[in-house]
Amino acid sequence: MSLLTGNRFVRRVVKHHLPLLAGSFSAIWLLDWWLGWWLQADAPQRFYFRLSLATGYVALILLVITLSIGAFNVLRNKRTLISTDWRRDIGIWCALISLAHFIAGWNVHMKNRYEYFFTEDWAVRFDIFGLANDLGLLAILIVALLLVLSNDYSLRKLQARRWKSLQRWNYALGLLVIAHSLLYQFIEKRPLSLIAPIGLLMLFGIILQGMGRWKFRRLQQNV
Repeated sequence: MSLLTGNRFVRRVVKHHLPLLAGSFSAIWLLDWWLGWWLQADAPQRFYFRLSLATGYVALILLVITLSIGAFNVLRNKRTLISTDWRRDIGIWCALISLAHFIAGWNVHMKNRYEYFFTEDWAVRFDIFGLANDLGLLAILIVALLLVLSNDYSLRKLQARRWKSLQRWNYALGLLVIAHSLLYQFIEKRPLSLIAPIGLLMLFGIILQGMGRWKFRRLQQNV
């Protein structure tokens, strides 16, 4: 038996993580290049802005894929397992790119200062800029939780029911990401060419989730 077919970790690295690494970084590079050309802004001070947008788009795509796998399986009348390597590995890369987006975004406006989330008195900001960032902070905390859970040890330790209940925080993550993204479209007065891809991607995910839930309820009623 070869190493590739006999070692699950090596197989996941070769078949999952390397393609996800190449695809994610290629997409980020292409988006960053397009933003640099579209904005005509290759100055160093625009680097974090472009990187924030590029990583945000890629993280959103991976999140929609992760959330859509279960609904897609329901629509295909296919049983959805508690955990699969593909879904978990896509989620891992979604988390890693999301962390990169968080760091890049924090550097766009305030260079890692705490006023990004709080007032000078360390009170939570409720203006539209602070609210958007606070929602992003809550989202990244959920991302960190889900990343910690994305391994066989956590699944064995917590058992399937408890592990799955914690994993369902990814739906709350989806809502936070939608709110955070929409607020930033308004804050930065972004053009339609930047808003439309995000809106279409979110709409696709919402429709697929709705269809999956409708189909699941129909199946439950027929049992």
